Amino acid sequence: MTATKHVQKSIDFIESNLTNPILLSDIAKQAGYSEFHYSRIFKELINMSPMTYLRRRRISEAVFMKFAGYTLYDCAEKYDFSSASTLARALKNEFKCNYREFCDAVGAIDLQHRIELKTNNIDWRYNKMNKNIWNNPSNNLSYGHSYPTALYSALKAQGYDMDITDVIGFSGFAFFINAEKELCPSSMSVFDFDKHLGFAVNNCGLEAERIMRFWHQQDEKEMIRKYAVKQIKTALLENKIPICWDAVIPEWCIVVEYDEDNDKFLCQYGNMKNELSPEMLGQREIEILDVTIINSLKADNIDIRFTNALQFAVDIAQGKYNIDKNYKQGIESFNAWANVLDKIAEGELPNNDMHSQIYHLNMAYTSRYHAAIFIERYAKGNKDLLKISTIYEEIAFMLNQMIFIYNLARAKDRRIKNTELKEMVKVVLGIMEKESSATSMLISYLNNH
Repeated sequence: MTATKHVQKSIDFIESNLTNPILLSDIAKQAGYSEFHYSRIFKELINMSPMTYLRRRRISEAVFMKFAGYTLYDCAEKYDFSSASTLARALKNEFKCNYREFCDAVGAIDLQHRIELKTNNIDWRYNKMNKNIWNNPSNNLSYGHSYPTALYSALKAQGYDMDITDVIGFSGFAFFINAEKELCPSSMSVFDFDKHLGFAVNNCGLEAERIMRFWHQQDEKEMIRKYAVKQIKTALLENKIPICWDAVIPEWCIVVEYDEDNDKFLCQYGNMKNELSPEMLGQREIEILDVTIINSLKADNIDIRFTNALQFAVDIAQGKYNIDKNYKQGIESFNAWANVLDKIAEGELPNNDMHSQIYHLNMAYTSRYHAAIFIERYAKGNKDLLKISTIYEEIAFMLNQMIFIYNLARAKDRRIKNTELKEMVKVVLGIMEKESSATSMLISYLNNH
């Protein structure tokens, strides 16, 4: 059994004893390690101590229980807090908010969900970085799509000072709109590798090498893989952090080290760490090879890059990047989204895939949250741009309200009600109107500048 499986066994023990008094020695015993050795391994894998994880999980479950209508006293008693005030202080200390602030900001403040470590396929590698470059201290939002997340993390690791909102804004991910006919988890992720990733890197003002191969390019497969492996190793020697597709979940990650003894690349996405054999590069679950190696920042005019990002927003809204007949892109995607929700409410589609719908909502919310900040940041007092920023802020708020409904349902361990789904249809169509208005205003601004 690998160390990861031992730790996962201890996490399962923690989860089954959230309402019982347990000690570190009890938890370490489940993993078969001494307390010291167990604590070290746990922290390297999870980026927090076992007891911190236990405390954060208890606080989180107590808050979700409060959502379900119980008193704060009942929640505190069930999850081993001495009093309601002790639970309230723990929430404030651990998550920097009180209960009311959490309710008002659902979607922007993440509580601690159960951690499930990947314990099969490729063994995980303990790789302790100097700092957790995935965390953005300015807010608790998910960054949404993993490519700009990886891009931001690589920039930070290489010492470049670029804000996450700048990366999401300039790269164009702040403006992506996609919907799949059944809202599958990739509904906000699908894009044209060839077109969009080149734009994303260039418009962020980066000099970078991109190495790519699609699944149909079988004749060039081995040649491109060997070249990519060589370039990744060279980049790491030069203290550059390559961005790589399909090495962790599969999604975008950063390659942080090469283990020469075992011939493995050590990859990281957030708190998740994995090994990738060079022979498996671009040959795993989705056979695409794509590597980005950032060489430097360019001195291009930032106003031009901002204008390019706004033009990209218009192109996306008008559906100029469609790559799959099963997907709708642009403003029309909101009609597709509303149609799916309506079919679920009418019983024409199953009402059992809350994960996909929450994923879609969070991706959309994150993009519009950053779009609002990004446009306001570079508006330079322009009233038209500030109006557009306000519209995106309103859209983010509407999406946040929908996230609240889903989180409330999840806290009560129930499905979304049909009446709630019908209300969401109205909200989504309302968002579509606002997106149309924002796009029209962007077109007018670009025509005048």
